[in-house]
Amino acid sequence: MASTSGRLVMTRWTEDLIVAQGAAILGGILGIALSANIFSTFSQRLLIFEYSILALPWLLLSTVAGEESLTIRLSSLAGRLWHGIGQLVRAEEVSDPLIFVAFTCLVFWLIGIYSGQAVLQKQRILASFLPPSLPLLIIQYYDGYKVERIWVLAVYFASVLLIIGRIHYLENASSWREKQIFTGPEPGFDLNRNIIVTTIIIVMLAWLLPTPAKALPAAAQWWREVSRPLKISQERLNKALAALTNQKPPPVERYGNSLGLGSKADQGEGILFRVRAPGSSLSRYYWRARIYDTYGGGQWQSSQTFKRAFQPDSQDLGVPTADQPIVEFEFEWLFAAQATLVTQPQPIWVSRPAELIYTAAEPGQIDFNGLRAKPILVSGEKYTAQSALNNPSVKILREAGQDYPEWVRARYLSLPEDFPVRVTALAAEITEGQETPYDKAAQITSYLRENIVYNDTVPTLTFGADVIERFLFDWKSGYCTYSASAEVLMLRSLGIPARLAAGYAQGQRVNGQYIVRAKDAHAWPEVYFPGIGWVEFEPTGNQPALVRPSGVERDPNQDELDDVKERTPLIDGEPTPPTNIEIPTKQPWVFPYQTVFQWIIIAVASGLSIYGVWRLHRQTPLQNRALRAVLWLYRQRGQGFPNWLERWQRWSELSEVERSFHVINQSMALLRRTQPESITPAERVQLLKQLLPQAAAEIDTLARQHEMTLYSRTPGDPAQASHAAWKIRLHTIRYFFNWL
Repeated sequence: MASTSGRLVMTRWTEDLIVAQGAAILGGILGIALSANIFSTFSQRLLIFEYSILALPWLLLSTVAGEESLTIRLSSLAGRLWHGIGQLVRAEEVSDPLIFVAFTCLVFWLIGIYSGQAVLQKQRILASFLPPSLPLLIIQYYDGYKVERIWVLAVYFASVLLIIGRIHYLENASSWREKQIFTGPEPGFDLNRNIIVTTIIIVMLAWLLPTPAKALPAAAQWWREVSRPLKISQERLNKALAALTNQKPPPVERYGNSLGLGSKADQGEGILFRVRAPGSSLSRYYWRARIYDTYGGGQWQSSQTFKRAFQPDSQDLGVPTADQPIVEFEFEWLFAAQATLVTQPQPIWVSRPAELIYTAAEPGQIDFNGLRAKPILVSGEKYTAQSALNNPSVKILREAGQDYPEWVRARYLSLPEDFPVRVTALAAEITEGQETPYDKAAQITSYLRENIVYNDTVPTLTFGADVIERFLFDWKSGYCTYSASAEVLMLRSLGIPARLAAGYAQGQRVNGQYIVRAKDAHAWPEVYFPGIGWVEFEPTGNQPALVRPSGVERDPNQDELDDVKERTPLIDGEPTPPTNIEIPTKQPWVFPYQTVFQWIIIAVASGLSIYGVWRLHRQTPLQNRALRAVLWLYRQRGQGFPNWLERWQRWSELSEVERSFHVINQSMALLRRTQPESITPAERVQLLKQLLPQAAAEIDTLARQHEMTLYSRTPGDPAQASHAAWKIRLHTIRYFFNWL
């Protein structure tokens, strides 16, 4: 099996085929261990089943990269397998090579067990070589374009022929010794040499002799007839192996280094991912993918970025947290393969290796931009991300001031050279009378929510016109990318640092988790506040408004409307009616799925192990099995074993009645009465009755139960035998002390 699995790894159809080789080796070791004739058929099957449900997932877990939590890795593995099996059942092209790896693991595991059991049994030696040969031939058929790899078959079959020939010679030599036929050393040398020469000749002829020309057309015709019914199966097989082709489609990347404003918002209903999020003080969540800082010509760019590798076991992302609470989110990706890792804003750690995209900030800190998974994220995989929750109050934001760091000014205040004057004038008009950057941002947000109608399409842009200017003054309708871009650029025109964040809106909350669909793709502005960091705003009308705590203590008897006014942006000094305000509610209790799932796995594995041990012990006590195994190892090595070990083994094989009957020998020894080796159990009974006439009744009871156990279909009563044995011991002790 090592040769066959090694030949599979040589194909390099996918990176994880080494797992199948591990399954073949471990299966072979298990098969050799089970070949010892100390297990019943049922016990062997039970052990194979238990080892399979433990070893195969353990091997396949190595394909789930970067995760530290066992629960998350198992969930990702199960999700990927379920998704791939679904594609296989629906006759779709399987996009994840894990299905093929899992199938080869299972096949090589079973073949390894079967071959390992057969290799130590002389009558089944040929059976140990045939099962691995078939996969080897199939692999060679599908990977035969490199001529040099065919010599793996030559070496394999040459080795098989040599081993079979050698075993056949050893069996004959043993038969010759039993018949007392003297051969001497020369015949053995000659036979071994002939076996090697014959093997080499057979292999060379099989490879080098040309096929008769007349046989080729007949063989081709025969193959066409045979393979005709298999065309449909072959098509399905090709779809199942689609993930193994070398020309794989690139991963789907919705958010790259650039982002155009576009002409139509995504309205797809397909589920992209699910997020399990804890309850928090935030009124809503955002799932961010990338950050964009430079705008021009209707397109955003992520400029001046750096990249470095991130390993979850040795570092964090380096994002400043400012003593904010850290919360963990669990993401389950359900769409096509992609590299971008989605996180909640301000991530500080993710559970899988990735490429960190960032820009320089203050010494020892970075300005986070995005994460790209290494390797890419495939459908069904899960990962966890820890993020700092930034939920400042309105009071704190108003008091933040305008002392912006130099790196923020240099990067997040730039505007296009031809930025429209009308847009700058509109921003100044909207924010007239507002003193703090927060109030100005709140005013622009409120203006866009009230004056821009949400529409998932925009009109065709006239050549030479500025798209943001047309959006604000002519169309007055559009979707999130336009609203967010307009707010970012208007804030920059007022000297307030802002940037565009892209990713996904919160999605639909169902049973303690958020379901995010393609239509939830979203963009929003983020505004920088000194000492606080980046804060989200929501100018898009079809999204619920962000509601932040006021930070001002109030009388608990005050009317609730006053609190709404406190948090509502002002226009011209008067409060505007709240629009689509999402009142935060108490988060429902979230069932601890991860912990329960982990304990279920432990309970099932423990239960199966206990059940297997119980069944094995019920058939033959484990002590007996252990002693048999030790004695078997002594015999296999041709070594003598200690007498005490053999006596212990014989004692462990006795029934309870036979052990109780042993009190006869113990009593005779204590009374220092030697017994001839040829004495029978009945004669021992009579001899002890002569020495202990007062225990005659108990001795007769014990002898009767012993005879029933040995010679009757109805075994003796262990309780009566044990009771009689203890009484005999007491009589013996009394007699011994009286005799002294």
